[in-house]
Amino acid sequence: MRAQKGQVAPLFAASCFVVEPRETCPINPVSRYYRFTLSSTRRAQTDNPEGKLLMSRKPTCFFAIFAGLFLSLNAFAQQLDRANAKEMLDKLGHASATAEFVLTTDQDQRLHTLSKDLLDTLAIQSESPCLLNARDPKVHSHEFVVCNGLFPPGLNPQQPAVDLKLGKTFPWHILSLNFPDEAGDNPQEQEVQYTWEYEFSGLPAQVQEILRGTPHPGRSLFRFDGGAWHWVAYQ
Repeated sequence: MRAQKGQVAPLFAASCFVVEPRETCPINPVSRYYRFTLSSTRRAQTDNPEGKLLMSRKPTCFFAIFAGLFLSLNAFAQQLDRANAKEMLDKLGHASATAEFVLTTDQDQRLHTLSKDLLDTLAIQSESPCLLNARDPKVHSHEFVVCNGLFPPGLNPQQPAVDLKLGKTFPWHILSLNFPDEAGDNPQEQEVQYTWEYEFSGLPAQVQEILRGTPHPGRSLFRFDGGAWHWVAYQ
């Protein structure tokens, strides 16, 4: 509730501050453009018969400065940094490890040029020619299955691929990460763009090179809630 001229503001009554509307404070536009003024000794006698100590009239902007500093520090504390975003995405990658992958026909051919010992490290459960489009006639005729793994970047959805199921799961991790140049309308939300790849550590180098393929692009939405940033959804 706004204090009327000459009245003690309820919030600061204990300190006997008198609040009067003044011209715009040039230091910080965030405040309500109030400044505390100090009452003269004569006014203290006429307007304050009970003898409360009132401050002499000297224009200041310290409240506006304090409010602006507080808001600036709070906004800085709420900024999502790259390290924090990467950590959350890497944890998500480990939590969503998968055993099913989609390979290009070239990757599949290269995979089968390897020795049996190298292939055995994958513990292959099944591999089937697949298509992304579930309505394709070749899928209805059971010539192809629907690709269940993530489609490789740059591959035309009409092109055939190979659905590969392994006997072990593999996580994914972030390779690079950045924020869009243009900030969103909601300061409590932040979109993050990144590239990622599956982590095939533990497999022979020749196998890793074939399976890794082209890094995947990705986007995710983060939201500031409860004093911390949280991953919300893939974009």
